[in-house]
Amino acid sequence: MLYELEPEVRDIIVEGRGDKNFFEWFISEEPSNGLVKVYAVSDRVHVPDSDLINNGMITGERNRVLHLSNLLSSMKVSPSSVKLIIDADLSSIGLDPISDNSHLLYTDFSAIEVYAFSERTIFKLLRVGLGAPGHVTAKDLIESIRPALISLFIVRACLRESRIGAKIPTRAIEEIHGCNDPHRAVEEIFRLALDRVPKQKREGVTRESLLANFRELENKISGDSRHFINGHDISVAIIHYLKKNCRSVFNVEGRRELQAAPVMEILLMGLVDRSELKGHPLFLSISSWLMSESRAGSF
Repeated sequence: MLYELEPEVRDIIVEGRGDKNFFEWFISEEPSNGLVKVYAVSDRVHVPDSDLINNGMITGERNRVLHLSNLLSSMKVSPSSVKLIIDADLSSIGLDPISDNSHLLYTDFSAIEVYAFSERTIFKLLRVGLGAPGHVTAKDLIESIRPALISLFIVRACLRESRIGAKIPTRAIEEIHGCNDPHRAVEEIFRLALDRVPKQKREGVTRESLLANFRELENKISGDSRHFINGHDISVAIIHYLKKNCRSVFNVEGRRELQAAPVMEILLMGLVDRSELKGHPLFLSISSWLMSESRAGSF
């Protein structure tokens, strides 16, 4: 009703408030037609978990946005009035469905945080944010942590698909970044994850079955590694790399707090280069949509 009565109103709806802040920053410097605002889905629309479950979806903000986009499409709301953006997540290995409707946009990589996984952004982090010495390079850092990040991406996929509620233990996430053999670390992660699930609830899932699934999914990894990285793992991996190779960067007052992954992630996302973003299809689509003529939807 809002879009019908107020055709100049234009919304961008995303998963969470961190995403909202990021896209709000991006559009703030883009020319646009209409009154454009960005919202986290739960701040804009009430989509109960029961609706997701009834539609065969896992509960969570991503599927909340996905379900909302399907509803808007079925109600024939004009795509010029609202766009919804979600992480591609596990679609790169065929485990998250892609909904083909004109309201929905996907990140170019697995998650919004992965736009920061570039030499330009990490170079700024090292030099400006952390004051790291010259021998610590963005290229070396990325090449060093990439294998563990990909392994963790597949591990998370295996545990999610097992449907038994197994989670990666925090200690195991930390250990894989310091391990010279990520595959051996994967076995240990699966063991620790299963140990935290009562035997009567494992439904036949074993370490061996998880490893078999891991190898199957690993064969699907090809091309740009940014399609196969969990966004929130990046800051954890960077912290471990720096503690191993240049611990002194955290000794300076004001930088000790950066040893906390959420704080490091905020800094990293704040250093993403705008010119790099504008070269990716998602942001090209957003810029084009902002300049398109706004018009009322028809119900």
